[in-house]
Amino acid sequence: MLISNGKSRIVLLVLCFALAIPALSFAVPASPNNVNELRQTDGSIVMGVLRGDELLNWVETVSGRLLLQDTLA
Repeated sequence: MLISNGKSRIVLLVLCFALAIPALSFAVPASPNNVNELRQTDGSIVMGVLRGDELLNWVETVSGRLLLQDTLA
């Protein structure tokens, strides 16, 4: 028995949503309570906090300033 074209599109759309939504919901935020010591190239230490989740993340100082890694170092 064949399914009509309109019904097969709806089934395909529902299947795509059913598979895509759980994959997006697994992003876990970084713990804001975990403060790390980050050693710079000159030997000084900066306290940093990891922000974001596994897809988009960055490091800030305890006071909220963004830390960037030098690509030349």
